[in-house]
Amino acid sequence: MVKTFIGNLLSGSLYSVETEAFYVALGVKEDKTREVLGIFNRPTESATGWEEMFSELKSRGLERIGLLVADGLSGLTSALSRVYPTTPLQRCVTHLKRNMLNRVRHGDKQELSQDLAFFFRVGQPDYTREHAWSRWEGLCRKWASDYRSIRNMLDQIDLRIISHTWISIPGYNP
Repeated sequence: MVKTFIGNLLSGSLYSVETEAFYVALGVKEDKTREVLGIFNRPTESATGWEEMFSELKSRGLERIGLLVADGLSGLTSALSRVYPTTPLQRCVTHLKRNMLNRVRHGDKQELSQDLAFFFRVGQPDYTREHAWSRWEGLCRKWASDYRSIRNMLDQIDLRIISHTWISIPGYNP
């Protein structure tokens, strides 16, 4: 269905192109299968839009969200806490990496990228949370002297959550 839509020929001209926000809610079940929970269109991305989406999901029967993985958008945390107050929020690993790489000088990007790859060892059963936390602390300490923003990240990451996303359900963010 998606391929058919994408493959549709478009008319030669448009009167205008509008920008709107589309929220895509993708669920990952216990058996690691994925399900599109909804696609929501709002005029802009906002806390109100997030809250409306969460409220609609709840009204359709979604009682609990075990973990929300998102890119740290404005208003998301407050909207989530109003509708699903016990749901932990984890910044998407891809966005976490991008955010860290955007905070370092160009000359440091390759080395930090290698350090991040060493930390995010997806799919290795012997790589425990304890190993991961030790490596995360080491990574932050290594880069903290030159980059205060990375030093501050040490306390912003809950490894119980982050390790769940990259050990248990890898490969869901292209």
